[in-house]
Amino acid sequence: MACREFKSILPDYVAGGLPEDQAALVKEHLPACDSCRETVRFLKMDDATVHAALLGARHRGPPQERRRLVRGIVFLLVVTAVILLVLYLLYGGMLGPFAPLFSDRPAPS
Repeated sequence: MACREFKSILPDYVAGGLPEDQAALVKEHLPACDSCRETVRFLKMDDATVHAALLGARHRGPPQERRRLVRGIVFLLVVTAVILLVLYLLYGGMLGPFAPLFSDRPAPS
């Protein structure tokens, strides 16, 4: 089997999803191939990182990231409030010119 073919099955090898005969071939190939060994090391490192995240390791972004997120949310709330205020002022309270559509009272002239 060529090295390229081994690289295509290495993720399954690391995950333990290869049949025993293929896993044995990979085990035989790894001591002779630096590139495949490095790929397996990388895949195991990545798998360990995923396991740590799934087992409850918490990642909280840096304080600057949180501050930026909070500022963004506050900015959106302020913009929304300003838009609602402008709409209220333009349409004079209870729907302004659209009031006849929603009530029995005649529209102000």
